[in-house]
Amino acid sequence: MVDGLTYEVNPDGASVALVGWHGTAPTGDLSIPSQVTSGADTYTVTALKSLGGGGGIH
Repeated sequence: MVDGLTYEVNPDGASVALVGWHGTAPTGDLSIPSQVTSGADTYTVTALKSLGGGGGIH
């Protein structure tokens, strides 16, 4: 999770998909970064992934 948004590492291990958020759903314009960092790893954001249920991208 980065800045309240949840990402999933893609099978290539070098990029991620935005899969949802933590807590209350964002409102208004959502700025999605082109890259996110987790620990020492930096990933390129390449996709938005639709998940069923709450807290996902719909």
